[in-house]
Amino acid sequence: MSVDPTSLSSESAASICRQMELLRQELRRDVESVSDRARELTDWRHYVTTFPALSSLLAGVAGYLIVPAPRSNSNDGAVSAAAGPSRQDTRSDSFGRMALQMIATAGLRTLVVHASQQMGRMLATEGISPSGRKVSDD
Repeated sequence: MSVDPTSLSSESAASICRQMELLRQELRRDVESVSDRARELTDWRHYVTTFPALSSLLAGVAGYLIVPAPRSNSNDGAVSAAAGPSRQDTRSDSFGRMALQMIATAGLRTLVVHASQQMGRMLATEGISPSGRKVSDD
């Protein structure tokens, strides 16, 4: 009983080709899934719907920091305006800005931590290690 080596090699080659095609299809699905999830996590609308209170707070802080304070145009304050703001006004304004900046920083850090946790969970369910390699079940 002799076995023809060419028939074995062609069968194993065909099997390897089928496995490679299956892996390619699986890889395409995985990449599409990760891409869709990453797109969702980087879309600001996702966070507004998921965290409406935090989003409103951050929008208010950003608006406060971006919009300049109104200038006084009244004649009553002409003398004090010419002399410049009082020391007390400058301190309270800088303290308010500092407090809002701290709140905004904390909010942004919270969003970044949440996004990285979500990405880690998504990659773990896809079976991808932190180095980007697909984890095998072997």
